[in-house]
Amino acid sequence: MGLGFIAAKFGWFSGRSTEGLSRFVNDYAVPALLFHSIATTAIPGQLPWGLWGSFFIASGTIYAIGIFLGRALFGRNLSGATITGMGCCYGNTVLLGIPIVWRALGDEGMLPVFLIIGVHALVLMTATTVLLEAGKNGDKSLAGLPLQVLTGLIKNPILMGVLSGMIWNFSGLPIPAVANEILVILKGAVVPCALFALGATCPNMA
Repeated sequence: MGLGFIAAKFGWFSGRSTEGLSRFVNDYAVPALLFHSIATTAIPGQLPWGLWGSFFIASGTIYAIGIFLGRALFGRNLSGATITGMGCCYGNTVLLGIPIVWRALGDEGMLPVFLIIGVHALVLMTATTVLLEAGKNGDKSLAGLPLQVLTGLIKNPILMGVLSGMIWNFSGLPIPAVANEILVILKGAVVPCALFALGATCPNMA
């Protein structure tokens, strides 16, 4: 992160380069990491209700508080307050959380992460989309909302990495040697690229 910050701060790494590197991490490297980790890790037979409950109760509470503060404190409409709530509860799991967890705990440590990510995107993105559409047009635009939400989820490379990894895991098939080598190379790029990209975005936020 420090190296990325310095490179961007002194103009050695442009904003377009940072955007491209972030997109590589988000669209290719992290999905490859998730797919490979999930496809090669034993998945528990029972649903982790305790894990989901501890995460989503806290996340939902923060989301609701953010919406309330957006309305009561900043006087924003429902759409603006929803963005406030989203900003309060949505952590940087891709560029920061996943690289740190994988580096510290390996593939086995990724299991709780993917169990949260797979449901997190579905629950939070759906709730946010519903609230944004309700804030903009009331009930008029909600008829096509299910298709809009489904399309958004299908286009999410992180979620597709999780789902495809689960499907491959359940199939019981081994990953072909060539594909496995490619996935391992992409996995190795996650930690340095994600942290460098995260650091490179910091000067623009100051």
